[in-house]
Amino acid sequence: MGRTHLEMAANFLVVLYLVTHGVSVPSEGQGQLVSGFYLSIRAWVGGTLDRLGSLLDLTGRPAQA
Repeated sequence: MGRTHLEMAANFLVVLYLVTHGVSVPSEGQGQLVSGFYLSIRAWVGGTLDRLGSLLDLTGRPAQA
């Protein structure tokens, strides 16, 4: 689990760097870059929601801060 999370975070950071630093991407590859960015964010949000859901299932109520 830890390695998968680390790889996902690394992939997200690489794509974020490419998007924010104006790396020149040919027009044919721009769609793949955008879809990769979308899918990495979606996977991160999905994983976060799954962990939150598991926490709520264990306690039966929201966690206290």
